[in-house]
Amino acid sequence: MRRPEDLLARCYVDSPDDIDLEVIAFEAGLQVRDRAMTGCEASLVGVGNRGIVTVTTGISPERRRFSIAHEIGHWEQHHGQSFSCRVEERALDKVEKSKEREADDYASSLMMPRDMFKEAIKARKSGVSLALISDLGAAFKVSFPAAAIRFAELSGEPVVLIFNGVGDGRWWSARSRRVPEHLWLKRQVESDSYASDLLLAGAATTKNQGKMPAELWFESITEDRFEVQEHSIRFSEGVYTLLHLTDEELLEERMSAKRAWRYRE
Repeated sequence: MRRPEDLLARCYVDSPDDIDLEVIAFEAGLQVRDRAMTGCEASLVGVGNRGIVTVTTGISPERRRFSIAHEIGHWEQHHGQSFSCRVEERALDKVEKSKEREADDYASSLMMPRDMFKEAIKARKSGVSLALISDLGAAFKVSFPAAAIRFAELSGEPVVLIFNGVGDGRWWSARSRRVPEHLWLKRQVESDSYASDLLLAGAATTKNQGKMPAELWFESITEDRFEVQEHSIRFSEGVYTLLHLTDEELLEERMSAKRAWRYRE
């Protein structure tokens, strides 16, 4: 398997503008084509050292780029197999889910290279904000959630990204390594949060931010002692919330095993 960094180096990528995924796919031995598809967003079929990536029409440029990068990830890591990706997740068994996650991670590293992304954050010299995430997404030609997840991974800031789907109960989260594992997130959206306002407001309001009590978001915090900075933004699929944990005491606090287990239940 070639690492994403190896493919980028072979294609002389020195800046985000150089990340041409069709060129990178060609270097990997893949031809990219667009065709209307149902049931999946992209497919990969290969024979020997050559393969074809087919991407469905009618998706956003950012989604198309990610689909290509995702299939390159499959090609490099799961050689000799064919894939039809982005089917309904419930249809995937555990092994297939693992392979999809591996391809996602490879795609992220290919589209937002670690050192390049960290340098882009440093160059902007700004704090945690929705504007910063949007700026990074535009620079690397990726979606807002993709940029936000990568920011949580690489920025060094204590942040948590939470998604709440509109009307379908979908929920997922990603967190920085600086956020302690014992801070368990609540699955329900508290009515006093900005995220709740955006879920109820529909298209009338698209974003909001400000300080919020930490206990609105974390199961393991009951005392009215800590605050977090909430940055919430609504897209058609749902509301994304970036929580910035600015209280050092909250980050350093540790709970006893008994207390932690009680809140986990």
